[in-house]
Amino acid sequence: MTVIDFAVRKAAGDTHQNRVQTELEKRGWTVDKWGQDILSDEVSRALRRTDSTMRWEPDFVTACGSTIRFVDAKGSLRGGGNTDRNFVSSRSIAAHLRLSAERDIPVYYVFGDLGVLTPAEVMRALADEQKTRR
Repeated sequence: MTVIDFAVRKAAGDTHQNRVQTELEKRGWTVDKWGQDILSDEVSRALRRTDSTMRWEPDFVTACGSTIRFVDAKGSLRGGGNTDRNFVSSRSIAAHLRLSAERDIPVYYVFGDLGVLTPAEVMRALADEQKTRR
């Protein structure tokens, strides 16, 4: 991936994250940045070169009353065009399942249409999709 490709993807991701944050706040949630957004550019770049599960930390930690959730903003479940590329990678799903188990806080994906799925629901949706292709 070129620097320009990354910059374009990052800008689109930032726009979606801002929208998700605004929508959550409108619904009464307090939203704090989490994951790579709270790291310096240098640390984020170094982290992207590793296989650490820290690469896939969710975008936000949110609270509404005594309810706390991790939220990861995703443009869509699937990549665009004729690719089989998922915007929710198997590595991020595994990292989020582990994070939920370790911290006892659920993770939710919020997509471009503001649809919401858990990592387990994404796994089922992708598995069902694979079955229908056969």
